This record gives sequence, structure tokens and C-alpha cells, in this order.
Amino acid sequence: MKSYPNKLKIAVQFLGLLLWALTAFGHAAHAAPRTIISHTEEATLIPLAVLNASPAPLDLRGLSPRSSLSLPVPARMKIESSELELYYTNSISLEARSMLAVSLNDRIVAQLPLKASQPDNAARISLPLQDQPAGYHGLGFFAALHFKGSCEDGSAAELFTQIDMQQSTLRLRAVRKPILSSLAHLDELFDKRLWLNQFPLNIVSTEPALLEASALAAQGVALRLEFIPLNINYQTVDSGGSAASTQKTSQDTSYFPGLAAQSDTQGDIVLIGSRQSLAAIVSPKLLEQIEGAYLGLFPLDSDPTRGVVLISGLDAQQVTEAARVFALHKLALPDRQDIHIKSLDMPQDFSRLQGNPNQSNPPDEHGWVSFSRLDFATTTLQGMYPKPAELNFWAFAEMFDPQQRNLTAELSFAYGAGFDQKSALNILLNGKFIQALHLDNPHGEQVWRTRINIPVAQLKAGQNTLSLAPSLIGIDVGGECKPIFSNNLYVSIADDSRIALPANNGFMRLPDLSLLARTGLPYTQPYDGYGGALVILDDDIETHSAALTLMGKLAQVNKAPLTGLAVTRDLASLKGDHNLLLVGSPANLPEALKNEISTFIPGLRWQNLAVGVQESQIQASLQSWLNTPLQSPLAARRFAPVSANLSLERGLGQSNAAVQFQSKFSGGTVTLFSADDPQRLRNGINQLIGFDTWGALNGNGMLWSTSGGALGFSFPANHSFVGDIPATTWISLNLSDRPWLLIALTLGIILTTSLMTWFMLRRSARRFKPGA
Repeated sequence: MKSYPNKLKIAVQFLGLLLWALTAFGHAAHAAPRTIISHTEEATLIPLAVLNASPAPLDLRGLSPRSSLSLPVPARMKIESSELELYYTNSISLEARSMLAVSLNDRIVAQLPLKASQPDNAARISLPLQDQPAGYHGLGFFAALHFKGSCEDGSAAELFTQIDMQQSTLRLRAVRKPILSSLAHLDELFDKRLWLNQFPLNIVSTEPALLEASALAAQGVALRLEFIPLNINYQTVDSGGSAASTQKTSQDTSYFPGLAAQSDTQGDIVLIGSRQSLAAIVSPKLLEQIEGAYLGLFPLDSDPTRGVVLISGLDAQQVTEAARVFALHKLALPDRQDIHIKSLDMPQDFSRLQGNPNQSNPPDEHGWVSFSRLDFATTTLQGMYPKPAELNFWAFAEMFDPQQRNLTAELSFAYGAGFDQKSALNILLNGKFIQALHLDNPHGEQVWRTRINIPVAQLKAGQNTLSLAPSLIGIDVGGECKPIFSNNLYVSIADDSRIALPANNGFMRLPDLSLLARTGLPYTQPYDGYGGALVILDDDIETHSAALTLMGKLAQVNKAPLTGLAVTRDLASLKGDHNLLLVGSPANLPEALKNEISTFIPGLRWQNLAVGVQESQIQASLQSWLNTPLQSPLAARRFAPVSANLSLERGLGQSNAAVQFQSKFSGGTVTLFSADDPQRLRNGINQLIGFDTWGALNGNGMLWSTSGGALGFSFPANHSFVGDIPATTWISLNLSDRPWLLIALTLGIILTTSLMTWFMLRRSARRFKPGA
């Protein structure tokens, strides 16, 4: 009988701690906007919220909780000093022997006392990062928590310490190192580990005809940065005149004497031009190396810590081929300063391959993709509250038949012995609970391919995360004066688990800017962007910079270059049907295309806002009854939508606009990005590619400011369904849109069945008729 109060106390304490944690997380999730990295003359300041990808505080609870963050160290930076300014709050019920330890790569670098009399604390800790190699390093937090009482209870709600991830900051003093002039180290030049909110890049072109090469170069840099937004400054240089290198002395070893004007800008440089057009910029010795499609990496003459990527050839075709090689960021390039490209054989118009094609595992069964092909390795989780294992996969609801409610996964796993009946493996999709697997065998178990049902309706367009979060409790659950044993709490998730992902046939509901933001669709279907086009509507460099910045963002969303996407300044030059990306002033559009735009275009149409429906009685007829067969033909009614249509005379002001619509003129989807002037457009695109603003894209139109997030949205009254769908889906859609077809089909089946029955009965009657 004595155990009941103890167990009740444990349950109440655990429930209280859970509610407290959820409340804290909820407040944090709706707190300040995304924390960013800041730079001063003295140091770079990185809030821990950036490393944790969340502003929520880090909670350490239980007797001996621990957690860790990945601290990036880029190859281009030499760290001179590093400090952690740590802000944390501990429970006022802790005993004096409680403490918090901070570690770097599992080596303890600081131990901090936790006192009940001093719950709010701050500490400055020196981190020995100076001699650490480039890569990701573990910044760990370990707490030993003891509370006041006759005996310790590991599930007590009093056992907590919370680290403020927004206020806690890494302070790094570092200088840039000279770059490695090797194409094998391009990933270290355009390093995703750099401490930047946006990566500045100068694309310098010598010829207007090399616009496609500039777009490919932008994608090549963006893909290597992976998730850091790319801010492009597009420039053109005069290729005329005599070579600047004629004024050089024989001892001069500079590579780019004609890039003096670009030396004052920030960021690295991608120089694009044919051999002839580069004569006034590149040294004669380097110019002699260009005998065909050419790609090279060199330090900037005036600053060896900045790189210059040279993309060249004898003509525009060879330059574009070299840019395409640079855009294919997963190609392995040799450890040398430059390469001469003999040929690149690459077809167009192909689909996305689910999973990693470089895995050595045997091919999957038809329709199934193993976890290993999605870069998931067999993972072992240990303890009562281990960090969840995560599987990332690419999908969206329109990939599936509308009648399919669930996506199936089959999970193979094993768990240890001595688990309590309350232990479970919780399945979450994008942070939302969908299912639990009961771990109820006290002897442990190996489970092979147990089914998981993933609701298709809860899929996000683009990358989805399936989290496998164990909640493990041993048979000896502890309690007051009873220790908790957790060394037996193991769960392993096998990489031969699999998920059923169908082929993407391009079935989409458009317009939908959120689909563009998450997947790049419809411009990433096919996977290389074939059949799409980027059209730059103005000639100024600001609009070109905005367009190339947008291309870099789309490549990051697609996780592959759009090598089949056409890039042009002349809309009339496009032949056939195209999905269009338009960047610039809508005043330069053809009248036929202007007339199709219904949203956020001052002087034409601003917004069509649905406000309700209007009911009216219609004349009874056979057609009206067939359209509404369940309604009385004597009282047929029609419900028509009612909209408020607004038109404005003047421009967008300080805001930028993104508008998407289906076009008969282009034969596909059109997305227009515009502003009142080119400089505001460029600033607006730089704001758009940030995580918060890009993630806010929605509807068929969005307004945003150059200094903040989304200002307003427009949603379409009707959608279009495009792409290939299964025959059964096509039939179900048509029958739902045309009820009279269903009636006709039903009557046809009844009539056919009746005729066949009559014929068979008549035949039988003749056979048994006397004298027949």
C-alpha cells in the first residue's frame, strides 16, 4: 500500500514538469523573431539560438541531464580567441552540490555551481577553439541536479536548469586565412560553416550573352553554401580596349590586373567571359591557358583571403559548359588550380531520384525507399529521454492519389529488456504526433518492418521530418528513496527500414506560392527545370542582381542546379509553352500577359477578395437537376461567390510583391517578382531569401517589406490542377465535378446488367422449352 502514494507522487510530478516544459516551449515559440549573427569591429557574436535553430530555451531536467550543440568552424577562418557568455536559471529547490558543466568535444572546460539562493546566473567561459580543425565541434552541457528532501527522486519536477539560448552568445575573434587555390577545395571557399546571415558574392560578366552562365554560377555557389542565403552583386565590365597587362613588368605576378575596381567590394568574385573579352582583365600568362571550356580558382591580387573563380572558354557555348560544370556541385574536381573541360554529356528533362544514388546498398523494391538511401544510418538511442532519431524525406500531398489517406513506412528496430509497460516509441511528423509503438515485451525484442501510417494530409510540401522519439521507463521506475536504473534503456533503429514514396508525376494544385517556397515547383518539375524560363524584364544591374539571387535560392530549395531552365532578357525569344519566372517591372510585359495578372499590380488590378456567397433560385431544368441530383427540382438554387474587387492608381510604395497565376499566354505557370524601382526590388529579393520571409510565401500573392516580413496575402478563388495523374484519380475528379456523369454511368450499368440478364434468361427458356 505504501507504493501507491509514491507512484501517485511520481505521476503528478512528471505531469507538472511536462506541462511546465510545454508552456515554456509555447511561449518561446511565439517570442522574438529569428536571432541572427552580428559582427562588430572586435568580434563575431553568435547566439546559441542560431546553433540550435530555435529561440526556445534549452531545458536540462532529471538527475543527470545532458545536451549538445554543433559548433561550426569554417576552414577560411583562423580563430584567435573564443568565449561563451552563458545565461542560465536553476531551480530554487536544488542542493548546494548541484552543478552545471560545459564541455567542448566531450572535454569539460568549465564547472559552474548551481545554488538555490541564486537562481539567475551568468558566466563567461573561455573555449579552446584556436587549435581545433575545420568542421563541427560538440558544445555540450551536463548537469548534476540534487534537490532538498529526505531522499532523491529522479522524476521530481524540481530538478531542472534552463539555458537562455537567445541571450547566451559565442564571442569569436577571428581573421580570414589566405584561400587554397585548388578546385578540390571549392567547398571550403563557399563554406556552409561560415558565420554569416547572407553570403555576399560578386558576379562579374564581360558579355550580355553570358546571362545563362551567370545564372549557373550563382546556383553553383548557392548549392555549396547549402542553406546560407546568397546575396549577389551582378556587375559588367568593359571588354574593349587593349589588354591592361601591357603595362605590367616582367616581375609582376598578378592574375587579374583589370579587376582593380572590384577589389573594393566585399565578398568573393566569379569572373565570367570568353577568352577574347577577358583580354583587358586577365594577365597574358593566364589568358594563354584558356584553350576551351575553362574553370579555375585563384586568389584576388589585392587580397589573397578572397577568391576569384574564373569561368571562360573560346565562345559563349564553351563558357556556359564550364559554368554548368561549376554548378554541378557534387562533381569531384582534382586538386589543382584549373581544369580544361573536354566535354560534358548531360541530358535534359529528367525527374528527381528519391534517395541517395551513391549508396552501395542493393536496389529497393518497386515503390519503396530504404532509410539508408535517405542518408539515415542505424542509430542507437539510450536513456529515459534520448534525442529523437530523424529521417528527412521529400514529398508533398499532391504526389499521392486523392483517395490515399496514409503514406506507409515499415520500421525495423530493437529494444532492451526490463522496460516498463508505459514505454513507447513515439512517431512524429514535422513535430506533430501521429502514432506510437508500444514497447511492452519485458524480455526485449527485435521487430522487423512494423507498419507506420503517415497521414498524407499532414505532409508539408518539400522536406518532411519523421522523428522517432522513445519514451523509456524501466521496471524499476524509482521514486522517493528509490534509485532509477537507466543503463538497460536502449532502442536501435535499423537503416533497412523503408518508406513507400511514389514517383512524382507533377500533379499539382496551382497557383500556390507556398509550394514554390518549399519545393520550387512547378519550376523544379522536371528536376533540372527543363521547360521553365527566368525572364529579366529590365536592363539595369539591380534587377539582374535580384534575378540571380532568386536563382540561387531556388537551387538551394531544389538541392540541385536548374541546368535546363532558360535564362533570357527577351520574352519573345521563348518558343513553345513555358513556366515563367519574371523579375522586374510589369510595365515591360506584353499586354496579353498584363491582362492575366489579377493581383498586386497598381494601375491594373490590385486584389479580388472573397467576402461571401450569394444565393439565387434558378429555373428548374433537367440539366440543373443533374448537376444537383440530391436537391428537389422544384427548388433548384445556385450559390455564387461574392468578391470585393479593388484597383489602385499608384505603385507599391515601400513594399515588394510576388504574384503567381496560370497563363494561357505562356501555356504554364507565371510568377512575377516586382517593386516600384530596381533598387527596392533588389533589396526586397535580399529580404525575401531570408528564412522567415521565404517561409511566409503563400497564396497567389504576397506583399513584403525590405526591412521586415510579410505584409499581406492574396488567395485565389479557383485553383488549377496540372500534371499527370493516375486514371482512377482522373475519373474520380471528373465524377465529383460532373455529378450527371455519375448518374449516366449508373443508369448505363443498370441497363447493361438488365439486358444481359434478360438475354441469358431468354436463352435458358428456349433451351428447356419442349420441342425446341
